[in-house]
Amino acid sequence: MSTDARATGTERKEDRHATAPPPDADTATDGDIPDLTIPTQAHPPRTARMTPEVLLVLLVAIILSNVGEVLLKVGVDRVGAITFEPQTLIRALMQWQVLAGFALLFGGSLFWLAVISRTNLSVAYPLLAIGYVLVALWSFFVLKEPMSLTRLLGIGAIVGGVALVMYRV
Repeated sequence: MSTDARATGTERKEDRHATAPPPDADTATDGDIPDLTIPTQAHPPRTARMTPEVLLVLLVAIILSNVGEVLLKVGVDRVGAITFEPQTLIRALMQWQVLAGFALLFGGSLFWLAVISRTNLSVAYPLLAIGYVLVALWSFFVLKEPMSLTRLLGIGAIVGGVALVMYRV
C-alpha cells in the first residue's frame, strides 16, 4: 500500500468521525442511551362538566366512604378512647365494624379514582362536600348525635356551595 493510500484512508477515517451526525432517536444504536418514554393509552377526554354517569360513580364513592366512616365510629365506640398503645390499636382492629369500615373506605377510594380519571379535579373534589351532608344525616339518625340549628345552617351552606359548583354557566 502506498503512502498516499494510507494517508487517504486515514483522512477518510478522520473525516468520517468529524462529519458523523450526533445520534438521535432515528439513528440510535444499542450502545446509545435508550428511549425512556412511557407509552400511554388513549385517555377519555376530561370535561369540566359532571356527566350523569360520573356523578353516579361519585355518589357511590361518597356513600361507600360515608358508611365506612360510620362503621369506624361504631367500632371505636365499642373500644373506647383510642391511644397509640399497641393493645388499644389491636383491640380496635379486632372490631368487625372497624375492619369493614376500612374496607368500605378503600372501595370508595377505588370509585373516586374512576371519577377523577373522567372529570376535572376542580369540579369533582368540591362535590365531595355532599359527603359532609350525608355524614351529618348518618350521625343524627344512626349514631343519635344531636343536630343543632347552626349545624343545619352549615349543612345548608354546603348544599349551596355544591349547587354553585354544579351550576353550568
